[in-house]
Amino acid sequence: ILAVMEEAKAFLRERGVDQWQDGYPNRETIMADIAAGRGWAFDCLDTGELAGYECVSMEPEACYPGIDGKWLTEGENYAVIHRTMAAAKFRGTRLSGEMFSFAEELASGMGKQSVRVDTHRDNAPMNRLCEKNGYTYCGVVNIGETNQTEGDPLRNGYEKLL
Repeated sequence: ILAVMEEAKAFLRERGVDQWQDGYPNRETIMADIAAGRGWAFDCLDTGELAGYECVSMEPEACYPGIDGKWLTEGENYAVIHRTMAAAKFRGTRLSGEMFSFAEELASGMGKQSVRVDTHRDNAPMNRLCEKNGYTYCGVVNIGETNQTEGDPLRNGYEKLL
């Protein structure tokens, strides 16, 4: 998982995106995800290789009520996708879309009414992934006061009803 994380950081850096460039996420972040039961590794069925990783949290995000915009739903009955990353050789294979689908099924099974995602405004691949998978752009979220901040603390917020 850590190797995939480093590939994802390099992928963003090569595209001039300052997200994940200051030491976050790190080994401790991933270990905390796994210990809390919210970290998911995805293997290639054909080869058994690690293909990707994501965090699916059933806990509300402290910064989401302050969105500059409007979520599709009110309240805290939503799941959140964080730290979606694909190994370099699996990019462009629909893996990330499958990981989103997994998160949606997991959230639905937990009785959540929606799934939310926030991503760096300059992270074009992730913004496209959200839009391509039926997520609605809802506004800008400032993660600066409640989470890790690296570079620009403003994130595009997306939501999909289940």
